[in-house]
Amino acid sequence: MHTDGFAPLDKHLPELGVEYQELTDRWVSATLGWVSQILESNPPNLGGSSTTARGLRQHAMLKLDETMHLIDAPTLAPVKEFFRRNIETAIEQIQREKMSNGATVWKLYNHGFVVKTENHCWAHDLVRGTGEMNMTDEQLGALIGEIDALFCSHWHGDHISSEVAKKALKEDVPVFVAPLPTGDWGEAMVERLGSARDSDGFHILELGGSGRLATTDGALMYHAYPGHQGELENCVFAVSADGMTIMQTGDQSNDDDFSWIDTVGDGRAVDVLLPNVWTNDMRRVITGVKPRAVIPGHENELGHSFEHREPYDQAYEKLSALDEAHGIDWYVLAWGERMHIDARR
Repeated sequence: MHTDGFAPLDKHLPELGVEYQELTDRWVSATLGWVSQILESNPPNLGGSSTTARGLRQHAMLKLDETMHLIDAPTLAPVKEFFRRNIETAIEQIQREKMSNGATVWKLYNHGFVVKTENHCWAHDLVRGTGEMNMTDEQLGALIGEIDALFCSHWHGDHISSEVAKKALKEDVPVFVAPLPTGDWGEAMVERLGSARDSDGFHILELGGSGRLATTDGALMYHAYPGHQGELENCVFAVSADGMTIMQTGDQSNDDDFSWIDTVGDGRAVDVLLPNVWTNDMRRVITGVKPRAVIPGHENELGHSFEHREPYDQAYEKLSALDEAHGIDWYVLAWGERMHIDARR
């Protein structure tokens, strides 16, 4: 949430004593415990959530905004515990759930998602977390062990990780990425990737490129729409499997790209859109893509400074305006939560 006129709390102000630091941890722990209880009791449920349940979920998300907007949120033990517990729950669900139709989407961190259909499982923008608030080695290994492919929209550290890419390639999981940025930045990324860039499973895609990934149970089809974050090339991936198409925007935020965004839905039936919550003109993006459901991402990126952590409140504000005009289902998810979308009838 934005707090114009108010300074955010900082746990480590030197003039504050240890009792204040302990109080902060206790407050965050109690708040996140309540949030967990509310979200577990009122999970997302496409087409079936009562008004009361949706209201409780929104209230819980706004409480998350409060805790995640502490300057030192990513260093707090209760935040790390909340994150890892939620990721562990998601991993257990991904490992055991069988899909007979449609797709289930799990939201990880932060614009990261895992999608599972009847015969396939893939990930978008999978990273460990930020700072001290990150997945364990075991959790990251378990996630990579479940996916057929990893799609990375662009070369920002909150969307692609050289460590994750290397681990995926080591397990023979192909990694699809946008063109490397030029200059010193691009050279530094190549250096961090090391030999991974030369691996057979590392695919640098040209914007607008399409492909087919054959698996033992069919194939994943993918298309990289030519998106941009400012001038940085950003693949907006549409991935299709088992009759479902999921589209993730990465950090798409260039108005010139509306020349193709405005007509996506005319040529492709998108079931679920995974946009970043601060994308330029959310209404126009959704109108152009014409998805059946929307699950936003990139809220409360703790790697960003306080004033650039987009709150869940912003997601509710933008998406609630779509209800009457568009008739599209939308769901705001916390880390580790899932949403199932049935196949088209």
